[in-house]
Amino acid sequence: MQNINLIKKYIKNKRYGDAEKIINKLMLEDKNNYQYYLLLGYIHIKNNNINDAIKNYQHAKKLNLNDTVLNTLSKLYVRVNNYDQALTELSESLKINNKNPITMNNYGCLLISKKRESESIKYFQNSIKLDSNYMDPKYNLLEILDKTSNIKLFEETIKKERKNFPHDSILKYFNGVYLSLIKNWNDAYKILESISFKKHNQNWEYKRLNLIGSIYHEIKDYKQSFINHSNANNFLINNYCLDTFKNNSYYNKLKKFLTFVENNKEKKIKNNNKKSSMIFIVGFPRSGTTLLDTILSSHSKIKVLEEKPLIEKTINEISDSEKINCKNIDNKLQKKYLSYLSKYIDTKSISNKIIIDKMPLNLVYARLINKIFPDAKIIFCLRHPLDTILSCYFQNFILNEAMVNFLDLNRTAKIFNLTMELFNSYKEIPSDKILNLKYENIVTNFDHELEVVCKFIGIKKELSMKEFYKFNAYNERVVRTASYNQVNKPIYTSSKFKWLNYKDELKPVIPIVEKWINYYKY
Repeated sequence: MQNINLIKKYIKNKRYGDAEKIINKLMLEDKNNYQYYLLLGYIHIKNNNINDAIKNYQHAKKLNLNDTVLNTLSKLYVRVNNYDQALTELSESLKINNKNPITMNNYGCLLISKKRESESIKYFQNSIKLDSNYMDPKYNLLEILDKTSNIKLFEETIKKERKNFPHDSILKYFNGVYLSLIKNWNDAYKILESISFKKHNQNWEYKRLNLIGSIYHEIKDYKQSFINHSNANNFLINNYCLDTFKNNSYYNKLKKFLTFVENNKEKKIKNNNKKSSMIFIVGFPRSGTTLLDTILSSHSKIKVLEEKPLIEKTINEISDSEKINCKNIDNKLQKKYLSYLSKYIDTKSISNKIIIDKMPLNLVYARLINKIFPDAKIIFCLRHPLDTILSCYFQNFILNEAMVNFLDLNRTAKIFNLTMELFNSYKEIPSDKILNLKYENIVTNFDHELEVVCKFIGIKKELSMKEFYKFNAYNERVVRTASYNQVNKPIYTSSKFKWLNYKDELKPVIPIVEKWINYYKY
């Protein structure tokens, strides 16, 4: 006991090296001491040696299986992005103790990471039942109910929680979300203006400003809408991603790609509408890719893989020049892609289905896709460049090296221009392997465009495709992209030429993309 106290004293004083020496010495005499493994694991956490910490907690688990060790292991596996094992550890923990609200909430969060959003709801609800004062599961539940368009349960939850916690700012924010969903713009605005999250350690302030911007758009005050969206983006840049934004890595990567472009001779080809088992949906973000994948998902013969970086993973070991010019592509890359694909889809169980890989910015790899899968078809989704740029600028994306650029209007336009330059340099892709599909045509002439898409893919149109929004609700399909709240409803035209309301704000970027406005006949 004296040794344990000394070790804890060293740890408290951050003398981790001295504490580790004592533990290692004690372990020579007693290799099965549960406390030693716990303390050594904790030291490794403090030293950021997560894999070593996991090894020691796994030893502790063998010696004394309990929910505390399992919960710690789960957190450690999350830190190394092993969500499967993290979920397994928490599952074991809940079998031992299903009365821990934190474990219940964390399990719900892990289900979301595994794209099992609908299942997560009951765990958040159970967590709330176990501790009505624990706020995290309330916020998590409301966010999922919003994303799954479960307005009825959202209403019940927010009214109950607001009554119990009338001064909670985050609940006030979600009340603003609810009021926006039922189009009570005036009351939603009043609530959102009454709160602020500038000192909060999460990006609630960005969400608040972004929602206020959306409300101003709905009441047709477009100047204030743009100001609030701009304020939201600037807040996010300055408080959460300044280094990533300044790094400008994705823009620089595209500029580098353009230096490698070689225009291959265009081949003479014959048109045919032969059915292909692989379809790739590409296009600049916010150009209708999610709408299309949602429509196609409702077809009985189609399986959509939504925004997984399979192409990026497949080509990560080849040179940048080879990614663009594809001079020495062999079938090893196809096998590598299919290996990654099998981690998300049981290809044997859907052998009679068409697989659709929807990853918008794969448009810069269109030539490569055609080389790896010569029989595959590519659907290029297109929308008025200024609508696309504006929508990206207003949208709440999960930030990565590409999406962080959309926090700046000028850079969004430049990224758009670079991607179009790359995509349009691939002149040799056979015309029967690629379909240009305009968003504006889908929303104004849906039946005709659906016929065009089905003919291109080689499938027969099904009734479910016309009622795709009902299919999503029935199957509890959760759209996991920025467009989630826009594709769970019938076709609408209000987003067509939205940019016209923001002509003055968009003037600085029009020269950057004017070439493409004319090229695509807008």
